[in-house]
Amino acid sequence: MRHRIASVLPVLTLGLALLACNFPQLAGPQVDEAATETLVALASQIAPTLEPLEATPTQAARVQTESPAATDTPSPSSTPTITPTDTPSIPIARLSQNTNCRSGPGTIYDIEYIAMAGEDLTIIARSSVPNYVIIEIPGMPGQSCWLWTQYAETTGDTSGLPVRTPPPTPTPQPTETPALAFSISQADISLCSGKEYLEIQINNAGPATIESFSYQARDLDNNETASGQGNIFKGNTGCLPLMQPSIAPSGSAYVGVGPFTSFAGHTVRVTMTACAADDLGQQCSQVRRDFSIPSPSDRSLKEHFTPVDPMAILEGVETLPITSWSYIADEGTARHIGPMAQDFNRIFGVGGDEGYISAVDGNGVALASIKALKAITEAQSAQIAALESRLAEIEAQGRNEQGVLTIQMLVSFAFGAGAMAACWVYA
Repeated sequence: MRHRIASVLPVLTLGLALLACNFPQLAGPQVDEAATETLVALASQIAPTLEPLEATPTQAARVQTESPAATDTPSPSSTPTITPTDTPSIPIARLSQNTNCRSGPGTIYDIEYIAMAGEDLTIIARSSVPNYVIIEIPGMPGQSCWLWTQYAETTGDTSGLPVRTPPPTPTPQPTETPALAFSISQADISLCSGKEYLEIQINNAGPATIESFSYQARDLDNNETASGQGNIFKGNTGCLPLMQPSIAPSGSAYVGVGPFTSFAGHTVRVTMTACAADDLGQQCSQVRRDFSIPSPSDRSLKEHFTPVDPMAILEGVETLPITSWSYIADEGTARHIGPMAQDFNRIFGVGGDEGYISAVDGNGVALASIKALKAITEAQSAQIAALESRLAEIEAQGRNEQGVLTIQMLVSFAFGAGAMAACWVYA
């Protein structure tokens, strides 16, 4: 019995020591003080009845090791602050030019979406084919397309995105290619960023849809050229047009031909090619036409008005060298007649570029010369009329004098010298 009590005593002592410790880190109810006092009293009653046990060195060492040392009550530690980590940025592609987004990497695939310049597009996958990424089509959750990155600037980390392989290429169905026919007409003139553009309207007159175009244009007055091609048409004229992907049969769209430095009053030759597939593919047709560009002449656009002497302009025309020549680019295939821009601008004091003759200035010199010639013609006509009137008077007087002489001769012949003398007196 004593041995069992002796075994319990260390346990009670250890329990009292644990109750005396303060553990602020542990959450929960505080230790009941009444229970603590009961344990202390119980230990005091049992201690006198116990006989000391013969302790071995090992037991003494164990008691000394297990006895809790008095320690300061630890102060409550502050709750560690959680530093938020940066949210991974969503990969974005931003375009500098309008680009077709297709069902696969290449023009053989269908166009699923036309991505506009400046538009931010979410990249959802990488492509196993270089220079392509897969984006989510805006406004169509779950729908995606393959975007050519030629005109795209990508931001964000794409290394964690999945890699997609191209889908099978569409198998073209052998069908009869419908005839492609169209006409072109001049719709407007646009001035965009200081450059002039001839707005050409394309009218689809055939059964096939027009998907792409190209053009070559040349100003026949100064030999300035412009060219271009594309798969997107303009839905309206001007510098901020709506985009139109194709021209359906009986439909129409616009192409801005240019830019030109200044073509007012000039003749521009346009060669337009239209095709039934993107990138000038499948069946194509070509139309060529010359367009006369009107010159803006609204008074509200002008200032510094100065009278012009038409006679002085006509004298300038008389001294202006005019020769026959051909443009170097034409390699002698086309001949022209006219003055050199340097001579024209020097004689008449006009022109903003010594290499060009402005159509406005050419027309002005011609009109002033015509006025001078008209004035000269009117003056000469007046002189001729005056001379004709004087001539008529002289002729009438001559006829009167001739008649008198004839009568005198007849009288002299019939009546002799006396009658002749009488006629002279009468006359």
